[in-house]
Amino acid sequence: MRIHPIKSVKCLGCNREFTRKYHLDRHIGQTGCMGLPRKAFDCRVCKRFFTRKDNLAEHLRAHAGQVKKKKMFHCEFCPKEFHGYALLNIHTRTHTGEKPYPCDLCPKQFPSSGAMKKHRRMHTGEKPYKCSQVAYICTVCQKAFSINSSLKIHMLTHRKEPPCSCDTCGRAFIRQDCLMRHMRARHRDVLEDIMASAEKKRLQQQLLSAATDAAASKVGLNENIVWNELTLTESIKELLTLLVDEDCLNDFGYPDAPVDKVLDSVIKRCGHKPASEEDFDYIGRMRENAKLLFTVVIDDEAVKELLNNQTVDEVILHVLRLAKKQNS
Repeated sequence: MRIHPIKSVKCLGCNREFTRKYHLDRHIGQTGCMGLPRKAFDCRVCKRFFTRKDNLAEHLRAHAGQVKKKKMFHCEFCPKEFHGYALLNIHTRTHTGEKPYPCDLCPKQFPSSGAMKKHRRMHTGEKPYKCSQVAYICTVCQKAFSINSSLKIHMLTHRKEPPCSCDTCGRAFIRQDCLMRHMRARHRDVLEDIMASAEKKRLQQQLLSAATDAAASKVGLNENIVWNELTLTESIKELLTLLVDEDCLNDFGYPDAPVDKVLDSVIKRCGHKPASEEDFDYIGRMRENAKLLFTVVIDDEAVKELLNNQTVDEVILHVLRLAKKQNS
């Protein structure tokens, strides 16, 4: 409990207030407010400079290979994590909808002071940052950019597109990227459902393409193969890397997750129910889910015909042999 009222000291350069003179002096040294020179602590190794001595000390530890592991702050609403508590607070407001920073020139509000200040420059026309190197210039309006990606984003503003509207709330937009930005901000759940559906169709198409190639070539299938548990597991693992792209497999925990769990996840992603652990032992469930992968998920008559005449082990072997032959 404080006995005396809190006194504040103000920076005469930017009017920012501080509760302690030490904080004011540090602010002036870092920003150069009031026309005073900024403090500079130089690194003797790479000539980089810092406005704070503790930042220089941490940087020197990095040169010495003594990087201190930063504490991570976890979001209570989603799996994301952040290096600083302030960044976590800003992110959390995207979940809670809190916008404590209002613009004094219009009714809009923002989750962070940085976002509010950036918006406010649209009213004032202020452009506080100058770049001496502007290698990328717009051929339409001559606006210059320091990196090519910024120019590409800017060029979208000149592209003429038919107007598009949001199916959820009916709001209209002049460009597709504006609609996508609106969906991410206002209807994230709907957008995630749409993307999941698109991912499901893409995955099914990948599986269909690879498996129908195998069905078209039926050479050497009469081998009466029945694998043991280890061979079947390794073969299905190889089959998954052949049929499903790497990013999708990584989403399912591959290669650290058990193969049977990854196979279950692929089948579920495609909208089907994998075989239950209660109905089959491990090797029986793996074979049953491999059949589901070939028949229900892919749903191609040529593949079904292949399985009617051969064991699932033989079909897996044939697909793997065909893939190796095509890659050789």
